[in-house]
Amino acid sequence: MHRHPRRYFLKLLAGMTVLAATRGSWAAEAKRVEIRFAAGKPVGADVIRLTQGDTVTFEWQSDTAMDLHLHGYDLEVRLQPGKPVTTPFQAHASGRFPLTSHGAGHGHAALLYIEVHPD
Repeated sequence: MHRHPRRYFLKLLAGMTVLAATRGSWAAEAKRVEIRFAAGKPVGADVIRLTQGDTVTFEWQSDTAMDLHLHGYDLEVRLQPGKPVTTPFQAHASGRFPLTSHGAGHGHAALLYIEVHPD
């Protein structure tokens, strides 16, 4: 049986193009999660639920200066009043991770939790 190598190559190339386009659009569709603080306390939910593998953009904002730390991921964010901060986040590890504030006037207690559930 004689195969047409050029035709096979073109089909393979077309499949790779579709796969690349799919990956590009998936990456462009990162979830946006707004996390706001007023007087050092979270505004809204105290638990943010994600699925393992999620690509997220956290949008942080506070009315007071805060140094935040997401344990388990070692994500650190420094907030200044009225200056939003955006950070990318890849939910690669599952579990319940506390977000704490370090610095003057803040204890080490969790302000909120990020829960990453297995896919």
